[in-house]
Amino acid sequence: MLEINNLKTHFHIGKRVIKAVDGISISVKSGEMLALVGESGCGKSVSAMSIMRLVPEPPARLSGEILFQGRDILKMSAPEIRDIRGKDISMIFQEPMTSLNPAYTVGDQIAESVRVHGNVDKQAAWRRAVEMLELVGIPAAGQRVKEYPHQMSGGMRQRVMIAMALACNPKLLLADEPTTALDVTIQAQILDLIRDLAHEFNTALVLITHDLGVVAEMAQNMAVMYAGRIVEQGTVEAVFKAPRHPYTAGLMDSIPRLDGAKKQLLHTIEGVVPDLAYLPSGCTFAERCEHAQGKCRLTQPELVCQADGRLVACHYPLGGAQHD
Repeated sequence: MLEINNLKTHFHIGKRVIKAVDGISISVKSGEMLALVGESGCGKSVSAMSIMRLVPEPPARLSGEILFQGRDILKMSAPEIRDIRGKDISMIFQEPMTSLNPAYTVGDQIAESVRVHGNVDKQAAWRRAVEMLELVGIPAAGQRVKEYPHQMSGGMRQRVMIAMALACNPKLLLADEPTTALDVTIQAQILDLIRDLAHEFNTALVLITHDLGVVAEMAQNMAVMYAGRIVEQGTVEAVFKAPRHPYTAGLMDSIPRLDGAKKQLLHTIEGVVPDLAYLPSGCTFAERCEHAQGKCRLTQPELVCQADGRLVACHYPLGGAQHD
């Protein structure tokens, strides 16, 4: 469904080149759920915006390939992009209050997408809007469809975003931290809803998150990003059981465990993500890595396939052989 090859999204601002996404390669099959994981500032959201071609060009320059059903999105014209955006590829944005238009009812906003892509009249589009609100679990959908975003709670607005994204039965859905601003009980409901609807429509799902609990619950495969690059990729089961990259291991160790000691301090990853405009010549994680050696500060490691099929970008992967 989606195959990304060596995607680079670099922002040219003055004399600086900010390498927000710096050569990532991932693929997602129909019906598959892939989690894109990493801390804030690692390039997850820019990756999703690049797939949707919503990154302003300039100052951004995109290169590589984004193949959607065999067609390169980066080579499409503006009309071609508009034709598939919202229809074949949809996105659930991180903050619904800033993504929904406050001047239009939620029904109008859902119906607009259906009319543009579905070639139906206004009444049919409105009926589809009501149907989608019912599908995402909003009570009294016939009445709520006439309301404005500010009249709804955060959880309701997020459900509207999901309804809008799925209104045209997309083949690929990008979900950018869809539960960040919601309380825990609503988070669980929204995630269950996304998973059930994606399964119902056999939609490929790319879930962007920094919550590893969500990854364990939702995805089959995962890719861990750091400083614009993928440092580890594999099945969720394999990565959780035995992370190979020190950054992935650090993320895992920072999660509180029920079987851990009561007064045990949580593990922390010292330091911060490097400035994406001035990335080091070696491994971008070397300055924060407990296992870094001289080679790590000189040579950038390539993403190498391990014996178990895992992809790891590390000169000295945990539990694995050294890379030459």
